[in-house]
Amino acid sequence: MEIVVNDVTRKNFITMWPSMMLAIRNSHFLALDLELSGLGDRKQLSASSIDVRYSALCNIARSRSVISFGLACFCQGATDEDSHERKYNVQVFNLFLLCDDDYIVESQALQFLVKHGFDFNKQYAFGIPYKRGIQEKVDQHPSIRRLFLELILAKVPLIFHNGFIDLVFMYQCFYSDLPNSLQTFVADIFEMFQSGIHDTKYISEYQIRENLSFLEYLFRKCQHSNESMKSAGKRYVSVQSKALHGVGTEEELVSCVLPGITITKTLKNYLPQLCKSFQERGYCQTESSCAKIHSVDLIIISEETNQSKKSRKRSRKRRRQSESIVANGDAQNSGSFQEENSNGIIASKKAKSENQEELVRDSKSETIAEDSFIEQILPRMKGHRAGFDAFMTGYCFACYQTELQDSKHTNIMESRNKIYLTAKDMPLTILKSHFVKTSSNHRTIMADLLK
Repeated sequence: MEIVVNDVTRKNFITMWPSMMLAIRNSHFLALDLELSGLGDRKQLSASSIDVRYSALCNIARSRSVISFGLACFCQGATDEDSHERKYNVQVFNLFLLCDDDYIVESQALQFLVKHGFDFNKQYAFGIPYKRGIQEKVDQHPSIRRLFLELILAKVPLIFHNGFIDLVFMYQCFYSDLPNSLQTFVADIFEMFQSGIHDTKYISEYQIRENLSFLEYLFRKCQHSNESMKSAGKRYVSVQSKALHGVGTEEELVSCVLPGITITKTLKNYLPQLCKSFQERGYCQTESSCAKIHSVDLIIISEETNQSKKSRKRSRKRRRQSESIVANGDAQNSGSFQEENSNGIIASKKAKSENQEELVRDSKSETIAEDSFIEQILPRMKGHRAGFDAFMTGYCFACYQTELQDSKHTNIMESRNKIYLTAKDMPLTILKSHFVKTSSNHRTIMADLLK
């Protein structure tokens, strides 16, 4: 699978506008992601009180800025009644932004983004300008604020990954000044996006029950699961991403190909070198100096290997139970069965030995040097780039939506308007209370928008 990511800057914003509008208006759902200039004191963002968290986030959003805005537009294609394929056409846009207001830039955030390939030269030289907070009436001319209003008018579900922070920043930077009350903010968001909001981090933890829930892991896990569904003749997702080839387009082709069978066998040799911190949390604080391997594919292979070991252990246990039952039977039947079972075990050991010899031969045929192998086969995908992160978020949602169609216990609509909250057992529910009014700024903007 290869995805076309369209970079949008001040140079090509006007020429790309019609393509973005067409993609938004034809979408069945929109996936969004932001890159920020900083997040302030992380302890406040994990406060036990959600109201305290919201207050801290408001202060951060008023003093920091959005530096990149990722938008992935998913349009579901026609599906034959007998087909298990769920087709999606996807257009991905990576917008470089530059806030005209003064804002705080945190060195830790910049180092993180630079390490993952963010182009600050491009952002400062050609970032699309915008101002935070409340603005005069927005006209029809292309602007970031107008783009955000088009997301409201689209009336399709919005998909985020760990979306609380993104929602707060989008409101402050692209819509209006944030309300002082969390309840008022929730009421405004509920009215703005009436087709609902879904959070893939919430879905993965509370409905799918994944071992980990950071975005790159979920994306690769969905790819693996999707391939298994396809092979088993069940519903699966296919994605098509075409280049625009228009005037002023700046396109980047991102490969998302899964490792093949031969590579997967070879990767197992590197399991002892997998960084435990990265395996458990999805990041390593000392990654630049850490001698271990940081690979999502290796994490998934490790999980599959452990699962296979557990399956073999259960098989051995069932075989021992079967042998125990035979041993307690009558002598004649037991004797004949044990002879037959013994022959089966010998045949099984012989087959296992032959398989091991074949694996050794396959291993010897692999001639990739270790350094070259690490560099070429285990590259990190271009995560933490807003456009591609938005695509990964939307792809996960499409896979979850398809997978949960067959579930007897849950469905994708159970995640509607539930936003994941770190270190909390319950999500933030986007639902307007009868006892809470929306903000006056919101009412004014929506009245003008819906005229």
